[in-house]
Amino acid sequence: MTQFAQYNPTAPAPSPVVGWYDTSAFTYAVLPPENNLLVLTETQWDDHFANPNAWAVSNGALVSYTPPVPQPTIAQQAQALLNAGLQIVSASTPSLDATYACDSQTTAYINAEITSILLDNTFADGSSTIDWPDVQGDLHNFSVDEFKSFAKAIGNFVSLCRACIIGSSTTLPSNSAKIP
Repeated sequence: MTQFAQYNPTAPAPSPVVGWYDTSAFTYAVLPPENNLLVLTETQWDDHFANPNAWAVSNGALVSYTPPVPQPTIAQQAQALLNAGLQIVSASTPSLDATYACDSQTTAYINAEITSILLDNTFADGSSTIDWPDVQGDLHNFSVDEFKSFAKAIGNFVSLCRACIIGSSTTLPSNSAKIP
């Protein structure tokens, strides 16, 4: 009975097993090249069934193997930062300290309020303050000037994350910002 583990002998060790062959039980029209096959003992063959993806070849021997966990790309990390929101720390108004959403719908609402502030120096409803929710849904009361600083911090964070997402930057921004 001849059983084999297929691996890439030119890959750095440990080289993950990419195929299993039992020539005593099956007839294969074509087998991989001989130098890509490791002859297995009956015990090794039996053991591979417990977890067929947990094996590699190192120095000509079958070894237990835990595949590396793929690391997230810069773009994925930036998107995760956006999804988590931006932590705002206010030097003058600690009641504003919180983590705020940065998704596209929320930033559109922020931009709408900023447009109103720029046109009339009031929020869209004509008031001089606004209650703005953090990611937990708790409301924080902002003045016009505080909201401008908040919006600028959010805009900067979103812009820096976007640069990572589109590949024009490899430097992730901080997930917190200080405002006056």
